[in-house]
Amino acid sequence: MDVDLAQIEDVDFVWRGEPLHEVVGGNDRYDWIIASHVIEHLPDPVGFFNGCREVLKPEGIVSLVVPDKRYCFDYFRPLSTSGDILDAFEQRRIRPTPGSVFDSLANCVSLEGQTSWSANDREGDFRNVYTFETAQNAWERAKRGHEDAHIWRFTPASFRLILQDLRSLGLLRFEQIHEFDTAGNEFFVTLGQRASAAAPTERTALLHQIDRELAEALRIDTTAREQPAGSAQTLALSPKEERMIVFKRRVVEGIRSPFKSSRP
Repeated sequence: MDVDLAQIEDVDFVWRGEPLHEVVGGNDRYDWIIASHVIEHLPDPVGFFNGCREVLKPEGIVSLVVPDKRYCFDYFRPLSTSGDILDAFEQRRIRPTPGSVFDSLANCVSLEGQTSWSANDREGDFRNVYTFETAQNAWERAKRGHEDAHIWRFTPASFRLILQDLRSLGLLRFEQIHEFDTAGNEFFVTLGQRASAAAPTERTALLHQIDRELAEALRIDTTAREQPAGSAQTLALSPKEERMIVFKRRVVEGIRSPFKSSRP
């Protein structure tokens, strides 16, 4: 790809599966962790959250930008569940399973040639991005070593349910202090270590909300196109989060524009 490597941020630490505090050289080192389109790739999300808590200062936060599976190449793949996440934690996984690698390629689709889209742009035909042979070869490679993949798939409500389950099980000591619904093909979640006043959401209510989200993705939304500019709900972002989101979107647009049809 025609990419100016000088524009890529230098990497300070390379993770190889060890605890994060060992990678960065200690605990309580950071005020803020940004994981933009990262959580869906991590073999063990619970282990990642625990590692974040160790390296964050007591008032530190984790800002997550998460792809909404309804509006990207994971469209036809099922949602991940709390049980799936728990299995990964119990097995202390440090790389994607060969099966998840196979699924990520065999079921990867584009919509009118795009591998991501928004709720307002869902008309057209789906096509497989990769051949069966490509998925098979990736599966074989994953048996021998690390092969990147989208391991997990979420919608805002399904992600909220997983976080709530992990807190109830005593496996997550972060509280969800902000959440913002899907914009484009991604949603935003902020986790902190301070106590939250919000009571847990009744489980059936969240399951119904997940069902509504999936049903919404099946409908062609014509009303959204008719909304006047500026009619979207204003989100109460903190100044730090506003800067992070604006910067992140500029970077992603700059990366995507030269090769939008490349592998996701």
